Amino acid sequence: MSVTRAPGMTGAWAEQYMVWLPFIRQAVLETVDRWGAAEAIRELAGTDLADEMTELLVRDWYEPFRSYLNRTGKMIRPVLVCLTARSLGADPVKAPSLVAMAEMIHSSSLVLDDIADDSDLRCGEPTVHRMVGIRTAGALGSSWLNMCFFILANSKSDLHDSSRRRLGRELAWEHWVIGLGTTIDTMWPSEKTMDHDPLEYLQSVLHRSTSYTCRMPLKIGASIANADDRAFTAYSRLGEEIGLAFQVIDDQLNVAPVSEEWGKTTAEDITAGKVTPQVLLTLRRADRNRASELVRILRANTTDQSELRNAVGIMQEYGALAEAREIADQHLETCLRIISDVDFLRGDDHELWYGGHETRSFSVSRGGRCSKS
Repeated sequence: MSVTRAPGMTGAWAEQYMVWLPFIRQAVLETVDRWGAAEAIRELAGTDLADEMTELLVRDWYEPFRSYLNRTGKMIRPVLVCLTARSLGADPVKAPSLVAMAEMIHSSSLVLDDIADDSDLRCGEPTVHRMVGIRTAGALGSSWLNMCFFILANSKSDLHDSSRRRLGRELAWEHWVIGLGTTIDTMWPSEKTMDHDPLEYLQSVLHRSTSYTCRMPLKIGASIANADDRAFTAYSRLGEEIGLAFQVIDDQLNVAPVSEEWGKTTAEDITAGKVTPQVLLTLRRADRNRASELVRILRANTTDQSELRNAVGIMQEYGALAEAREIADQHLETCLRIISDVDFLRGDDHELWYGGHETRSFSVSRGGRCSKS
């Protein structure tokens, strides 16, 4: 898929996105395609696999994963890697495989996230687990997710040994805690009570894929630049806040999409019975009858459009969608405070990261179920 304009971005963000996109697409696709041939798979596996086995892996391991890269074409995460590295004085073009790693991690997390949500579509096409089954999709997603350790170990970039070790630790931690957050996300709907504080949800998001795939690119970019601990921590915090804003906006757009081109099933989270901030906010405000009605719909796993519209209407009735957007805005304001406190950014880079309206524009330049970016 070719991209001729920045997806939903304006101003300096849009300009930088289009500047970096050609290099990023080449870096990502060349890195992934390196393991798309039977010979490369045999080498990677460390054994002389039979022809039929390598053909199976190409068909059910490489091609389904590669299809996610073909569908979205946006590759926003590697842009974050490049902008972070550049802001710290490094040239990310010298580390193409590390830049590509951000998109590979993101796409892998989408495969696993689609399993957790039992999503039917990604960008209007079947999700990987609909293509090859849940067990194969789980193995595929985990395999490509952990490919980043192989890339890091074999990278010929200018990473200092200390930066390489630190990035390895961060990758391991991020991989681990995403499982914790996803467990919370999938188990909450089955609990007898939905009496949770919305902040509990946001705390779980810190260890879920959206924060992970926003926070991790900034960590990779800072590592390419061999950043000191202060700069590394600042970018990590910034990525975390962007990730939190992303998730809240994603949850809201799931039930109130901005257009018919959103690329995801309307109110899919309601069908899945997911406990999101707007659900928790509604249950805190609604009277007993309306709250019970919302819980009934959530637990019915219904795809009936009238029921889904009823659930969305209850959320709107009690102002939950508006307040959820306010929560997202609060996290974006925190992003600006973090940026304003750093003193290592050059003038142009400081303006790029700090531009208030452009930061908000970038935070919602996303594809919903198409990429959750």
